[in-house]
Amino acid sequence: MPLSLALLFMTACGLGLVALFNGIIAATGDPGFILNHRTTTSVILLAAALALFALALSFDLKDPARTTRNSDVAFWMHLGAAPALLYAMLSFVFIGDAGGFAVFSETAGSFEALMVVVIVAMFMGIGLVIDRRAFVTSGLLSLGFAIYKLFEKAQMEIGFYVFVTLLIVGLVVLTIGIGWPWFRRGVVSTLPPSLQAKLPPLR
Repeated sequence: MPLSLALLFMTACGLGLVALFNGIIAATGDPGFILNHRTTTSVILLAAALALFALALSFDLKDPARTTRNSDVAFWMHLGAAPALLYAMLSFVFIGDAGGFAVFSETAGSFEALMVVVIVAMFMGIGLVIDRRAFVTSGLLSLGFAIYKLFEKAQMEIGFYVFVTLLIVGLVVLTIGIGWPWFRRGVVSTLPPSLQAKLPPLR
């Protein structure tokens, strides 16, 4: 089953991370290594997420027409790889947070919120290129948080910016959902022909 194979790879990646961190903690004698060495931890998490994404992409590239079992395996793997990669990148944005890797930190400011918007927009671009909506949906919660923070820093009434945040996120979902083929055509058409040939066909 494609789902079973995808879960096998994701579980192996998770167990590998646990074993790696346990080995590092044992070698350094520092039980708080993850919080005490946040940059190193973020690099390790990003490397693991990139490896999982690369593996999912390898299945996608074997079946650009999306007609075989490889595409199904890639679909399930992207559901795990997309949020893993997103939050690994966001961990660098919030690396100085006093509470640890709190992506939804109460102390986050406008700069962090803008960085979240930039990263989520980049993820949406990746999703359009490889034709996987998991890279769009995985960033919606973070996008909502970022917009909320931007309005909060503007010191508007809470009822107003909660409503506007939900409205903007809803419009983003609706716009991308309806315009996916057109947005994808616009993004993919800017890529080299050799790369376009390896991607799912435009509709």
